[in-house]
Amino acid sequence: MPTYDPEESWSRGGLTRRIEAIRARRIVRGSFLVASALAAGYLLALAGCGGSTPGPSAAIGPSPAGPAEPQPAEDRRTFAERVPARTRLLAQIELKALPAADVSAVIGWGAARCGVDIERSISRVQIAVAEPSEIRADILGSLTIEDVGCLLEAEQDGGRLRAGPLEIVPLPHGGVRVATPGALADGPGAKEALARRLDEALSRSGAAVVADLGAASAPIELVATVTDHLEARLSSPGRSDASLAGTRLGEALATARQGGAAGLEALEVAAAPPDGFVMRVEIATDPARAAGTALAVRRHVIESFKVPSGSMSPTVIPGDHLFVLKDKRGERAGRGDVVVFRSPANPSQRFIKRIIATGGDRVQIDDRGLRINGRQVPSELVGAEHRISGDDGQIHELWQETLDGRRYPILRTPGVPASSAAIDATVPRGSVYVIGDNRDNSHDSRHFGPVSVEAIEGVAAVIYFSIDAKGLGRWERTGLAVR
Repeated sequence: MPTYDPEESWSRGGLTRRIEAIRARRIVRGSFLVASALAAGYLLALAGCGGSTPGPSAAIGPSPAGPAEPQPAEDRRTFAERVPARTRLLAQIELKALPAADVSAVIGWGAARCGVDIERSISRVQIAVAEPSEIRADILGSLTIEDVGCLLEAEQDGGRLRAGPLEIVPLPHGGVRVATPGALADGPGAKEALARRLDEALSRSGAAVVADLGAASAPIELVATVTDHLEARLSSPGRSDASLAGTRLGEALATARQGGAAGLEALEVAAAPPDGFVMRVEIATDPARAAGTALAVRRHVIESFKVPSGSMSPTVIPGDHLFVLKDKRGERAGRGDVVVFRSPANPSQRFIKRIIATGGDRVQIDDRGLRINGRQVPSELVGAEHRISGDDGQIHELWQETLDGRRYPILRTPGVPASSAAIDATVPRGSVYVIGDNRDNSHDSRHFGPVSVEAIEGVAAVIYFSIDAKGLGRWERTGLAVR
């Protein structure tokens, strides 16, 4: 079973196709990104969240003149004050503020089939996300629930209009609410700081997303706005996580440009002292250029993946969604790096493992532990009873290993002798030796041998989202650097 799967498409064209085929499991898994994508879909496309690139319908440019926009039923403060209590993400999009030549390219799935004029019928979209299974979108304007039901291919269920896990209901003062059952009713509102950040962002742009990510003790703040360009700013107050991620992303972009990669002119990454970075994307008016930029970023800079198995636990666990910095021919990857590579047996599959040795190194693994070139790799027991999410309560030993000065956690399973996988091998030049951090539950170089550097696709950089088996977000994992 592959340890890595490509992430689903989140290009603007891919978003349209996804909502046309909206179904329960896909919405639960993707609801966090749906909210972000409505205001920042172009950025997510550039980040490579999937294999498709925007088609001609993704052309972006000035909006054509049209009739006066319907007045929204609520102001933004009322919206922020009435969302679920645990809301982590707020988004507000004034359609007239989107620099799209065709607004239906963003949210106009099925418009022609349903006889809906998106530009005339929608004035504002307001989105709140508390959990992947607790989201809400208020669509303000003249759309009816029948219109939205048609667009989402909803079905009647016991007198309720449903599309997968979403219910569609009218708002008291006009407009339509699309939400999961837990987010249908008004709540006590978002935290004041989050609502204030949305107000500040909307003072600069009619389309904005703000979010509080990460654990309460280690918050990560997101602010994304759209004007004549898309700007996303990430910061981790008092910590280095976001600035480290920005530095690594900037280095990957610079390396790709130095290597002659074309199509990256629209993308800029800059530090935002003292604890963050900002990513800016020029909004292209030429669809071919937009598609070329998205493809270039995915090929040469950054790509998104999800983790379906536990072979790299506890570093990355099932349900983690990662950004991986592309590394052509393993030029930057070295001992201790966590890398994504094509399976030696089936190149269509991708695995994620940690490099422990490079070309010319001698690797020895036995009941004495791990040795590289005859030197013991230090490790120490941290916890004798460690459990990981989705592992049916199996008990592991948590160890800390140090390789070339880099410290990282590994798991060992009591009762599994190391001698059962004894290894003594020299890594060929142009290859690396990879193993999983879950040492007794990983299919790796101990089974299929060294991996050619030509098969390496990138170095894992940061966890941007994580979801457990029950569909709940593991917010404390958002923003964690993969070390």
